[in-house]
Amino acid sequence: MVPQLFGWIGERFKHQLAVYAVMAVMAVQGVANLRAQWGIIGEFSNMPQEELLDWIQDNTRPDSVFAGAMPTMASVKLSTGRPIVNHPHYEDAGLRSVGRRPRESRRVNDEPERRVEFLTSPHCFTS
Repeated sequence: MVPQLFGWIGERFKHQLAVYAVMAVMAVQGVANLRAQWGIIGEFSNMPQEELLDWIQDNTRPDSVFAGAMPTMASVKLSTGRPIVNHPHYEDAGLRSVGRRPRESRRVNDEPERRVEFLTSPHCFTS
């Protein structure tokens, strides 16, 4: 009598049980991975770039203009406050044509023309 009343539970229940068991094992491993990652204490360090930023801060005028790759120029601008120029190889022609007019009008009205004095290159960072 019992198999007839609960016969519909059989196969489907076994499949669901197997899925939940696999998920439980994965969750245990996931929690262990999270705890391991949260336990790592440290900070990002890029000594060549830090040395470059220190050199810029110590050996250039505050209005010196720098050019280079976007990631490096972001660090230069954030850490030293120096004016930067990004290389347009990250952009496409459509973005340049749309962005040219506001840049030109802003430069003519608000800012003097700036000439790049320093160029940073990733080749400088290799040892």
